[in-house]
Amino acid sequence: MRHPADRALVQGVLHPFRTEIPMDVRIDTGNLADYGLDAGGGVVVEIWAGQDAPEVSFTLGHDAPGGSSFIRLSGDDGVYRARMGGRSRYARRPAEWRNKVVLDFEESEVQGISIKPPASAEVHLSRSATAGVDADGSPIPGSWAVDPDPGWGLDEDGLRKIVARLGRLRAREILADDFDGGFSPPAGELTVVRNDGTEVVMAIGTKVIEGSAHVRVTGGAAVYAVPAGPLEPFLEMESGPGEDRTLFQVHRSDMVKLIYWEGRTSVELGPDPDSGIWRPLGDDPPEIDVADIEWALGQLSRLLSDGRAEGISLVAAGVVPPNLVFEVQRQDGSHEAIYVGRGLVQEGVAYHYVARQKARDVHIMSSERITRLQQAFGKR
Repeated sequence: MRHPADRALVQGVLHPFRTEIPMDVRIDTGNLADYGLDAGGGVVVEIWAGQDAPEVSFTLGHDAPGGSSFIRLSGDDGVYRARMGGRSRYARRPAEWRNKVVLDFEESEVQGISIKPPASAEVHLSRSATAGVDADGSPIPGSWAVDPDPGWGLDEDGLRKIVARLGRLRAREILADDFDGGFSPPAGELTVVRNDGTEVVMAIGTKVIEGSAHVRVTGGAAVYAVPAGPLEPFLEMESGPGEDRTLFQVHRSDMVKLIYWEGRTSVELGPDPDSGIWRPLGDDPPEIDVADIEWALGQLSRLLSDGRAEGISLVAAGVVPPNLVFEVQRQDGSHEAIYVGRGLVQEGVAYHYVARQKARDVHIMSSERITRLQQAFGKR
């Protein structure tokens, strides 16, 4: 089966050939196994330019001291040394050559993105007409706008950056097409429209595992495990003008401590006094991935629910008393907290009832998001 190749890896292979590559004089003849150039150890490299025979054909062996590699030209038993970029550029499994950039576009190549949440109106990111031409006569891309604003509060430069990050979204792993990434239903769908009018649709699954979200492109034959961070703006959206899903907001610079309560036990996170990097506190702190803590800080700086739960009391929802509590402490000693109650399932998706401390409104939040918040405190 054919698949698109990873452009960055291919460019890495072709880069040394942009200019002539000098080779040392022949350093040996035969003894190919000693240099990793025999049939069992060598990597055969051929570069074609449309002819009946390759333009370049050689076998690459072990790396040599000084940044060179041992090579053998096809049809020649001589062993040479040349700077080819290192064996690791060439010696990859077939699957590793597959393109891991999911959508693979430049921000300037896109005219619009439609964002379809599972239970609210679509949001449209669109670019205005070109803003003239530059000194070289190239068109200057127009500015970005979002309608309706889903609560991002981003200026034009901020919108441009999230579009650019989406185009560069790179898979950590390519999984099988039948991998259960949480697509029934998905957490959202993005339709990207290029300047030439072509469209591509990407579904974002509800499953997040160790900081990786899962996406699938219509017409593709794989599920991609990708960093969750670039996708968060497309999932953290207000449900509509009549529903405010904001539970609380605390500016990152005002945070001094995060606390997770489960029964009578607690785990505390805070910034290191020297580096400022957030870490677990205490005499016997758990091992926690810094990326998980950063994700939690982003979530808890503006915590949004997944919707309101109407017609249920705090006690019936299990949030008073709570099963779990996530607390954010400010510099002035005040704090915000979210209470987590019992679980429920809606349309095949698992949620928990939640409520802000001292509030009477009950909301719901996906169980996956709560689990990931727990991971930031070392709970697996």
